[in-house]
Amino acid sequence: MNKPLANVAFVSFNFGKGYGGHYLSLAEAAQSSIFIDPIVIDLGFNETPLLDQVRSKFIQHRWFGHAAARKEIRTFILDSEVKIVFCYDIASFNIVRMALRNTKINVVYVKCGGPILTLYYPRPNIHSSGPPLAKILTDAAQNLVRPDVKSPPAPDANVCTFSPLKRIISVSLPRIASANRTVQIPTIGRRTKNFR
Repeated sequence: MNKPLANVAFVSFNFGKGYGGHYLSLAEAAQSSIFIDPIVIDLGFNETPLLDQVRSKFIQHRWFGHAAARKEIRTFILDSEVKIVFCYDIASFNIVRMALRNTKINVVYVKCGGPILTLYYPRPNIHSSGPPLAKILTDAAQNLVRPDVKSPPAPDANVCTFSPLKRIISVSLPRIASANRTVQIPTIGRRTKNFR
């Protein structure tokens, strides 16, 4: 078993009321034994009630205060000496990635479910169900923090590097689990068509 990791942060963005599965996944990963005192940043318009037990900081984000939120994220993460930031949605991933440019901090995009993002960056390239989220996160983090000790990703996990500097990783966990390979093809809106 891998040693617990320190200096890790989790970030999610809240547009609405803050109820959703990815908040529960974030709280579960933050409370797991594979991370030592992780930092949980709740970014968005309102605080997320599901993160009340694990939240370290709430950063208010307004449409007109995007630069101020980025500056506050950058200052807080640099002061906390974080090495890896796990972002649980595309909005937080893009904001954190912009805030932490020109740093050596690794930014990880965790996709917990929903349609596969084919029109957005980063794009996952494996469409299958995988092992538990904590296992994938710890494997990805181990490969970033301790490159000399390589733990191979699980065969069904989607761990892809997209950055030329190999600092950005996409971890994708589609919500449909099946014995057969399931490919999700996005249609207009939020509905998906499933083909086997």
